[in-house]
Amino acid sequence: MLRSLLTFLFILSICVTCLAQTKAKELFAAIHDNNAQKVEKLLDAGADASAVMQIGPGAQFSALTMAINTSTFPIVKLLVEHKAQLEWKDWFKSTALMYAAGKGNREMVELLLAHGANVRADDGQGNTVLVAAQQSKNPEVIALIEAKLKQ
Repeated sequence: MLRSLLTFLFILSICVTCLAQTKAKELFAAIHDNNAQKVEKLLDAGADASAVMQIGPGAQFSALTMAINTSTFPIVKLLVEHKAQLEWKDWFKSTALMYAAGKGNREMVELLLAHGANVRADDGQGNTVLVAAQQSKNPEVIALIEAKLKQ
């Protein structure tokens, strides 16, 4: 949860101040504004669904991880459908699935798993998708991850 909060605060501070001068910046601004129509328009016009924004030395986030932390399901779905990299890791070495599981968002977790997200992802420090799900305290997400791990 601390990671999600820190990520959200970084994202919020950067996106509020960034000017939409490129497709990537416009995409991040539209995600920040939770504007699914604008996100779809930008993606259809060639914006990179896997765009990454630098927010400090060694600190980055992707459009997908930002959307998981700040937006609604339709935007996450648009990014996934436009081939956002599911296994990209941020400065905490967390993946999109780890963030979705940590938020306890069953719908996002199911979407990411259906598109091939690695349920066995870890950050190298003992944090896994299952640990993130357990921290969310959502029994549906925990059960979903546990079942997927048994496959």
